[in-house]
Amino acid sequence: MLIDNNMCILPNKIPFASRLIAEVAPEIGANVWIEPEYGFVGEITFSNGKKHLFRNTNFNVNPLGAVEIARDKGYASIFLKRK
Repeated sequence: MLIDNNMCILPNKIPFASRLIAEVAPEIGANVWIEPEYGFVGEITFSNGKKHLFRNTNFNVNPLGAVEIARDKGYASIFLKRK
């Protein structure tokens, strides 16, 4: 599921943190990709090209967001396939 400034699809199954990120992102000029099956992980791409990963409420403020995704082989596989 890609949520960007032109398309904002927010199914009820997406967790609160992911939904909140997707709602706020257009206001700051960012695009958000949310993993489609469960909606717990995603990637925020800012207008300057910087990317930040998140898993539920673990954000990439420090390396914790990326570490949480790397620990989960299923989610890590999703991000590796996207690149």
